[in-house]
Amino acid sequence: MWENFLVAERMKFNIGRQRIVNRYFWRTYAQQEIDCIEEHNAEISAFEMKWDERRKKKCRRILLMHITPW
Repeated sequence: MWENFLVAERMKFNIGRQRIVNRYFWRTYAQQEIDCIEEHNAEISAFEMKWDERRKKKCRRILLMHITPW
């Protein structure tokens, strides 16, 4: 439920800035996953969302890489 809320908020963020992004979800056969992947202007951003009471319910954004198409 938490991840769905954050992805919906991210969608509103992009729409409000008129950014068109391709959005993906990624999971391995070993059940490792990235919660949200966005592709925009040949850059890829990955987001892992966590609920952590000790950090006052902040989500953590992890930028994995920037790539350019070949």
